[in-house]
Amino acid sequence: MDATPAVLRGIAVFGLACEIGVTVIAIILRIRGAPEAKLASNPTTVDEDTARRRDAKRFNERLKLFATFLNGIGIAFLITVAVAPIAQNGAAPISVLRTLMALVVAIMLHLVGQWVLSFWKSEE
Repeated sequence: MDATPAVLRGIAVFGLACEIGVTVIAIILRIRGAPEAKLASNPTTVDEDTARRRDAKRFNERLKLFATFLNGIGIAFLITVAVAPIAQNGAAPISVLRTLMALVVAIMLHLVGQWVLSFWKSEE
C-alpha cells in the first residue's frame, strides 16, 4: 500500500490546523483590544452615537462570520471523517471510535463558535 495519500492528507490537515490557529489568534487579539481603525474624515459629521452603533454592527458582523466559519469547518470535518468512508466503502463497517472522535471535534468547533458570539456588542 502506498503511503503517499496518507502523507498528503496529513499535510492538508496540518495546513488547515495552522490556518485555523492563526485565525483564532487574530480574532482573540482583535477582541482583547487591538486598536480599531480610525474613522476616515468625512465631509459630513457623524455624531458619536451613530459612529459607535456602526462600529458595533461591523464588529458583530465579523463575529457572526467567524462563528459561521468555525461551524462550517466542524461540519466539513464530520462529513470528511465519518460520512465519506461510508460512501466510499458502501456497507463496510466503519470505526466507531473514529466517528465519535469526529463528532467530538465537530461539537467542540461549534462550541468555540458559540463562545466567540459571547463577545457580542450592543448596537443600541
